[in-house]
Amino acid sequence: MSQIANIEKQLLDDLKKIAKGLDKLTEAELVNVMRELDFFQELLDRGYTNAVNGLMDAYEGQIENIANEAAKRGIHAVKGPSVEQLQILQDLEAEKLLGKAANYANDLKDGLFKGIVAGDRPSQIVNRLAEKINLETHQLNVAVHDGIRQFDDVARHKVFEGEDVGGLM
Repeated sequence: MSQIANIEKQLLDDLKKIAKGLDKLTEAELVNVMRELDFFQELLDRGYTNAVNGLMDAYEGQIENIANEAAKRGIHAVKGPSVEQLQILQDLEAEKLLGKAANYANDLKDGLFKGIVAGDRPSQIVNRLAEKINLETHQLNVAVHDGIRQFDDVARHKVFEGEDVGGLM
């Protein structure tokens, strides 16, 4: 999550620098620039995908820990469909995180464009947006931690489903 916060900060810092130059453009020139902006791609280029992959490694670690625990309890063959199902859950979590970045990027672009249409200078708009629109939030932190916990619960259920593990769990 700190990696996501750093990516967001870098993007906003660069956007603030660029916005000062945009202040000198005409409204028509600003509209042309707006058409070319792709904040989502900027996030990806700055390493957002790597941050998401890092979180997905946490999911892989959960699967490995559960498999090790299963082996200690005498369950040596984790069922193929279970592993495949867990992979799908992991992929859905990654898609959710990428979706949050896409929403953030859209909110930035929307806010910037609305401000330009309202006649505000880009530097003013960017400063305002930096305070109002955030990618790395408490809600995102909670969602990630809840996602990992729920994944762990479901994964354990699938791995130990139908197995007699006694009171060890």
